Amino acid sequence: MLLLLRAVVPLLSKVGPEKNVCRTFTVAGRFHVRNSGCHQDYARGISTDSPGSEKETGFPLSKGEALVYLNEVLEIPDPLGLVKRDKWAFIDLLFRQTKYKIPFTGLHNYGPQGFRVLPTGERKKNMMTSQGGNCIAIHLFTQAVLSYMGFQTYMIKASVHRWGHPLTDQHVAMVIEGLTAPGSRHLYDVGSQYFIPPMTLDFQRSSPAYTLRDLTYRLFYASPGVAHLCLRVTQEELKAVKEQLVYFEDADRWRVMTTYRTESRNIFSQCVDMESDLVYLSTSSLNAKMAGQLLLVGYPDGLTVYITQNRCTTVTEGGHRNVTNIESEDQLVQTILRHFPQFEIEQVQTVADFYYPRHSK
Repeated sequence: MLLLLRAVVPLLSKVGPEKNVCRTFTVAGRFHVRNSGCHQDYARGISTDSPGSEKETGFPLSKGEALVYLNEVLEIPDPLGLVKRDKWAFIDLLFRQTKYKIPFTGLHNYGPQGFRVLPTGERKKNMMTSQGGNCIAIHLFTQAVLSYMGFQTYMIKASVHRWGHPLTDQHVAMVIEGLTAPGSRHLYDVGSQYFIPPMTLDFQRSSPAYTLRDLTYRLFYASPGVAHLCLRVTQEELKAVKEQLVYFEDADRWRVMTTYRTESRNIFSQCVDMESDLVYLSTSSLNAKMAGQLLLVGYPDGLTVYITQNRCTTVTEGGHRNVTNIESEDQLVQTILRHFPQFEIEQVQTVADFYYPRHSK
């Protein structure tokens, strides 16, 4: 979600979408990449000019690169064979491995001069080196991969609910068509900070309930083409936050988290423009330096890890929760690299410098 990108919006100047240019790049050895095979490919340099995928999805990725990503980065063996045997099994495994291997983050959008919009080639590099990205980067890249696997998809916009109010069109997700039957549709929000499984959109009022990692989700149609993603909560949990939109179904309470416009098919350039047009978010209530600004979410080594500029929260699969306060620049850098060693120390330092300016020490 683009909440991660609000860090230095007051400094943002209008940036247009990147021009379609061919470029090559080489990833230096300083990258901490867990998978040596992927690192070796990028050490040789890979062209970002891949017209086959770009023609369909707008994202420059070749079929060979898509297979390297699936095999070596996500560690999915024989992905083409799995698609032929069981499409649903492939989609489910792709979702899980993406969540485990690819962090949800806006770290890359911090630059020495403030907020920056990433070139498409840099988004690609970050995904291929397990550094992840925001919802736009993860979904556009995943859509390109799925196109090579033979899946039909389209991008949709969504509104994330904070403090009881929707932040309009600050998230993108994907819909997969024809996954389980001709004409079927499934929400695929693999680029969310939450662990949201693939969910059917073919229902009248409410979808089946889905439970993952001790959380239960459900979709409700507010109107045709407008679906609310809801989390099952207790009465006590509802009391903790005011002004929430709630559904009642089967004696349960469901708090609205995200509103998806399931018919709003968006092309590549429209999604990229969302990142370019964030200047209007410069409001006091969304100030980037507010306490608790989310920097990174991931699921490495069986943990759920949330890192803000002043706190690191980890939750085990068994539900044990540990919270550590972050009180300095060095502690922030060390915390990020301890849980996510694939990140470049220079980029992490840039983020830390923003929240803990050297002149204030």
